[in-house]
Amino acid sequence: ENKLTKFYLIDSELFSTEEKIPSFDWKISNETKMIDNIKCQLATLNYKGRIWNAWFSPKYSFFSGPYIFDNLPGLIIEISDSKNHYNFKLIEINQKKYNIIIPKSLTVDSNSLKKLYLNYFENPFRKLKEKGILYSIDENGNKVSPPNFDLMVKSRQQYIFNNNNPIELSDAVKYNYR
Repeated sequence: ENKLTKFYLIDSELFSTEEKIPSFDWKISNETKMIDNIKCQLATLNYKGRIWNAWFSPKYSFFSGPYIFDNLPGLIIEISDSKNHYNFKLIEINQKKYNIIIPKSLTVDSNSLKKLYLNYFENPFRKLKEKGILYSIDENGNKVSPPNFDLMVKSRQQYIFNNNNPIELSDAVKYNYR
């Protein structure tokens, strides 16, 4: 199948989406540089709101790299977006075999996923509030007043709003923070 599954953890629940595997339109440059004694060549890609700079090595005939990046004539040794918000670098090449366990998740479409993110943003402590906490215990074992959920919600919303920088920038959820 030519499908790609992506996983998202929202409020301790695992969701997934499926989409067609993208076809990347890399622009391969003649520019080269050495990375850890490996001669690499530069390729750039505009993908989902970010410009990516990938250094790949034709010496290794693997046509893949980190995340979903692939389809270069060699192994991606290093890749980062033009603003350096995301950086990936190959650490080691080995021939170990790994068992990959695909977790159970609820598959949703992209619109439903955005709604889940927006619902979580509006009430990030819903599950905790539903438990009806009367008090909590501090590190010394003393009872303390229940948490101030309004203050916690505002703080969490501000954090989410300020750190809304997904790898696929064009898919970022548009939050309204007041």
